[in-house]
Amino acid sequence: MHPDSVDDSRAKNELIRPRLSKGAVVFGVLVAAATLGLAGARMWSSGMFEVDADTVDEPLPITVAAPEPKPAAPRPNLPKRAKGGWFPAIVDRPAASNAAISTPLRDEDFVIGVELNGEARAYALNSMTTPAQHIVNDTLGGVPIAVTWCDVCESPLVFSRKVSGRVLTFVVLGKQLNDNMIMVDLETNTNWVQLIGEGEGGSLNGASLDQIAAIWTDWKTWRKAHPDTTTIELARTTEKFSHSPDYMNSPSERARFAELQWGLTRGDVTYSWPFIELAQQQVVNDLFGEQPVLIFFDVRDCTATAFDRRVDNRTLTFQLHEGAPVDLETGSLWDPITGRALSGPLTGARLEPVAGTISKIRTWNVFHPRGVVRAAHGV
Repeated sequence: MHPDSVDDSRAKNELIRPRLSKGAVVFGVLVAAATLGLAGARMWSSGMFEVDADTVDEPLPITVAAPEPKPAAPRPNLPKRAKGGWFPAIVDRPAASNAAISTPLRDEDFVIGVELNGEARAYALNSMTTPAQHIVNDTLGGVPIAVTWCDVCESPLVFSRKVSGRVLTFVVLGKQLNDNMIMVDLETNTNWVQLIGEGEGGSLNGASLDQIAAIWTDWKTWRKAHPDTTTIELARTTEKFSHSPDYMNSPSERARFAELQWGLTRGDVTYSWPFIELAQQQVVNDLFGEQPVLIFFDVRDCTATAFDRRVDNRTLTFQLHEGAPVDLETGSLWDPITGRALSGPLTGARLEPVAGTISKIRTWNVFHPRGVVRAAHGV
């Protein structure tokens, strides 16, 4: 669902703060839905797509004032546990096409999509909602990864399992910290806070996991962008993480996603973009430190993707055109899922994905109390 126009009546530099009442959230989403309209879909051409610069509006600017340096938030203390009190590990399950597994994914099922070194795989959220299946230790594109899902704060995060030259195996501890799950690796007995990827206790105390870019989207969208994608066999444990065909007409589903945000954190600097902000402008050109970033948000399937806006040392500026991002510098059309240029002078080029974090706003604020909330449009 894409807006034909953007409501520019809001006060300049306004930021939507995350601590909203339930009624305010629902109202905000309904207003956003009315602005966006209830018709339209993502469209792009498989062939050359010529973009007339006169038909692309100037991109609305966003708030880019850098936050003042602030000390890092104190590390939370993890609860102590009895050694060995964890769930069995899921390690390197056989990958197969969707048609080959016993419970095939449906178009409306949400997945965690990961692409590494040309290999793509989808992990169904409806099969990752029990503690025994919150973590999948896998190898994709030759890289050992941990695909993790905390269903309480609704945070899908993917990490490299290689730490200090050693490949780790992660399992769920069965305890939570501030509504976020705690993981433990079997090799060093170190606890890890999933939302921030930091080790607590054990020989890797204070270490950080390298985050890998991943996408939360529906199976139909992921399969379209990655026709050769595989998935793995996991028992379906719920139907909660799917969206209805009439998603945009479902106030309850829209209100649920209004609780979420997409965030970036590097060192002491943390930014977040609430979904209710992103819904108002689906293409956001922003600056995170010295990194120019593009954030694309598809209201129809609630998919947030992010990329570095630089190509060959040139920073691009993007605007929405017929459901997909177009850069104003060359008029090239880009796939918002893969970050590849589909047509125009930059055909074949690819934007580097940026690894961000989706989570419920309230949980994000607990771990990042000094974070800066960004407005999707407004100055």
